[in-house]
Amino acid sequence: GSLYAARGLTAEAEYAFKQSQKMCEYSPEANFRLADMYMKLHRFQEARTLIENYLAIDKYNDSAKAFLAGVEGVIRDDMRRRDLENVMNQSLGTMNTALELAATYQRIGMDEEFLKLASAISSTTNLPPAVCITLAQMYGQAQQWELFVGAARRCLAADQGNWRIWIDLAFGRLRAGKTDEVFGALKRAVDIGGEQARAMLREDKRFRLLHSSPLFLSLVTPREEPPLRRDNPWSRTGGRRYSGRPRTGHC
Repeated sequence: GSLYAARGLTAEAEYAFKQSQKMCEYSPEANFRLADMYMKLHRFQEARTLIENYLAIDKYNDSAKAFLAGVEGVIRDDMRRRDLENVMNQSLGTMNTALELAATYQRIGMDEEFLKLASAISSTTNLPPAVCITLAQMYGQAQQWELFVGAARRCLAADQGNWRIWIDLAFGRLRAGKTDEVFGALKRAVDIGGEQARAMLREDKRFRLLHSSPLFLSLVTPREEPPLRRDNPWSRTGGRRYSGRPRTGHC
């Protein structure tokens, strides 16, 4: 069944999985694989019924219980998706409604719908920085790195001094294969964030592939501040050392 499913032959895959079930109804593999295929086809109710029936004969199977909980969560998301779509179709939705719907599409695997709605949100003029950040996070979760970079740049257009976003931009460029543009963003982050940015980059596992790079090391190496001299001879007396005694002289 798995071979048919991998080739997109869903009818053949479903038949093969069901035949496996008939031969051994206790087989978790046959039940889980068929349920997983139903989930990918958005046949959520069928997946729930299948796992519920399996739990009836193997009620102590924790993996099945966890799978069923996941299915029920997706079903709730799908119901919420329908409600949000109704609101949007009536032109009653707000930006928050659109963002929630986009996130819901993403959670239940409606990738095409997610990208279409996220693109519509991105095309909005005067997009608030918080929305740009949310979009960037969504694109990152979807591994849409070119779109992630675009959203991060829009964030920086409104907040050039946010060194954390410069680091995120560098990561997006790295994942998008634009390695020649990574270090420019990292340098900007360090210039703004100083030692705080360097410390974060030294611990940021997203950049572990760069940890052996001399350029990366030169950016993140701690900078030692020169120690203050306790015997500083300069004072507010015009550069002379002050003895602590009043000056004497003739009138």
